[in-house]
Amino acid sequence: MKAPPVGGHLTRQTAISPIVKTSGVCQNIYKLSQCNCILCIQENSSMSLGMSMSISVEGGRSASATVAPKRSSQVVNKPYPNYKVIVLNDDVNTFEHVAECLQKYIPGMTSDRAWELTYQVHNEGQATVWVGPLEQAELYHQQLSRAGLTMAPLEKA
Repeated sequence: MKAPPVGGHLTRQTAISPIVKTSGVCQNIYKLSQCNCILCIQENSSMSLGMSMSISVEGGRSASATVAPKRSSQVVNKPYPNYKVIVLNDDVNTFEHVAECLQKYIPGMTSDRAWELTYQVHNEGQATVWVGPLEQAELYHQQLSRAGLTMAPLEKA
């Protein structure tokens, strides 16, 4: 291996894709952002976002490339939003019907809790009967609505 020139660059050209070694790191001139060798991955991870660089190529020419911003490798877990299933008071449904529907369609609903919520609907005009992910909230909302209960639109909790 020959010693690097004064600028510290080793160069190698091939017919298909010229490769330039800069400070011991491979850099494919034509596909700079697509080079997947370990040296390039390490170099790219240490480069700041949007950094420009010049590379010396054989024959005194220089190539200039702008490195595209790197995507963040940190994964951010965001919880899904919860939605409220709200039953509204009406003059159509009986207490028994409302309590039975709550027990039938809302998982884990006890008889005592169903009656508490039924009285809350009657006295306050509405009650939140379930809170959770959108898909399940849509199912419970639809089931209670089809059973004849008056429902408020789903809203974020």
